[in-house]
This record gives sequence, C-alpha cells and structure tokens, in this order.
Amino acid sequence: MIELSLSGASPVSQDHPSHRVRRRAGRLSLWPLARVITMTGAIAMIVALLKWPAPALRLWWGLVVPLLPAVFLAAPGLWRNSCPLLPIQRLYGQMPFARVRHTHCQPCVGCARNCVDLAPERGPLADHYHADRRHRGLRRLFAAAFPGLVLGYFLVPAASAIGAGSMLAQMMLFMALSIALFTVLDTVFRAGRNVVPAAFALLGFDFYYWHAAPIMVSNLQHFGLPIEPSLAVAIRTAAIGVGFFWLHRVMSNEQEFLTEQTKALNEACIGFEANAEPALVLRNE
Repeated sequence: MIELSLSGASPVSQDHPSHRVRRRAGRLSLWPLARVITMTGAIAMIVALLKWPAPALRLWWGLVVPLLPAVFLAAPGLWRNSCPLLPIQRLYGQMPFARVRHTHCQPCVGCARNCVDLAPERGPLADHYHADRRHRGLRRLFAAAFPGLVLGYFLVPAASAIGAGSMLAQMMLFMALSIALFTVLDTVFRAGRNVVPAAFALLGFDFYYWHAAPIMVSNLQHFGLPIEPSLAVAIRTAAIGVGFFWLHRVMSNEQEFLTEQTKALNEACIGFEANAEPALVLRNE
C-alpha cells in the first residue's frame, strides 16, 4: 500500500469527521418501547431459567445466541444500543445493511475516535489508514485472531474433558495459526488495508454459522417445530452468500474512500504550490 503525505504538513486525513459535522439518521421515538420489550424479555428469560432450566438453556444457547452474529452484520446498531462490544462492532459494524441511530449520550460528545456508530462507512477505514501504526495495528490484530477464536470455540474440547490448561493452550494455538495466516495473506496480497481484515471477519462469521446451523435446527426440532435437517444447509449457504455480498460492499467502499483521500491530497498539493514546492513522500507499507 502506498501512503502519501506532504513533507512538513499534517496528514490530509487522520480521523473521520466528528459527530458535529455528521448528519444524524433515524428517529429515537421507538427506543423507549424497545427498551421495555428488551427488559421484559430479559426478565422472562431469567424466570424461565429458574423454573425450567433445561428448555430455557436450550432456547438461549441454541436459538437466541446463534442469531446475534446475523444482527451484528445486518443491523449492528440494534446490538450496540444494548451491549457495546467495540472490537466486534469495528469488524461487523462497517457497511451495515440497515442503519440504526444510536441511543447513547444526548447530545453525543464524540468520546470514541472514528466512531462506528456515527460513521459506519468511513470510521473503520479511517482507523486502518491512521498514521499511528499501533492504533491501526491493534484493530488488525483482533481481526487476525478472530476466526481462530471462533473455530476453537467449536472444535476444542471442554475443560472438563481435557483440563483448563490444555483447553486454553489449544485455543491459543487456533488463534496463533489464524494470526499467522493473516500475516501471510496481508504480506502477499497488496490490496487495501481493510481487505484482509474484512475477509477474516467474514471467515469468523461463516465458521460460526457452519457449526451453529445444525444446533439451531436441532433445537427447533426439540421444541416441536416440523423442521427438516436440510434447513441447516440453507442457513450455511445463506450465511456464505450474505457474507460475500457484505465483503463486496466493504471492498467497494474502501475504493471510494481511497479515491476521496487521493482527491484531498491533490487539493492539498495545489494549496501548497502558492507558497513553496512541497516534497512528496511515497512510503510503501
């Protein structure tokens, strides 16, 4: 990747514009009702876990939890308003299929750099192209380890079977192999900085539904629904198809972002010509 900067000048774009210059989207009028529904559902689940633990646990872990990654990808704002898991949000919050206005501080005080709530199309990209290597490196490290974490969750035996130490060691091995593969691909394929991280986010998403689909179907059958086992194949296929469509949107968005940054750099160069000839620095990374 070629990074362009003007010698003696501040970078053209470090952080995405703050909330003060972003157009707000959506309405908040329905959120009080949504909060009541959410709290009622949570209380009902707690009561069910106390009175009927076996079916309630099956419902929670076999149906409710497996649906959450799809919410992360399709409408991340729905999830962020109740449980802010920022690293996951930065992976799946970019280019959402549905925009949901956040319900945090009113007015927003811009507490997070390149906030994915306010700028899901540009915020994560501004992180990946930030001049601070450590700032962008931490984002990439999490993306690199994530598919290994998901795969290890399903494939590594429980601590009761192999011991806690062995379980943690195997989980770390899965994540280390994932990071190694990420590093190789990121070195060999000189694409945009967000291509490989987004591809690894997609891998984590597909790994999850590849293993969760049969569990979801089994639990639906357990509750008496006339579900065919082939539904698991349909869920897997849909997850792969939707994931690749999302990845295509993310890659197209990055190209638009780079075009904008190149245009801004050219305008900055023109501005400097009036005073002095700038030194253009090209740095390969």
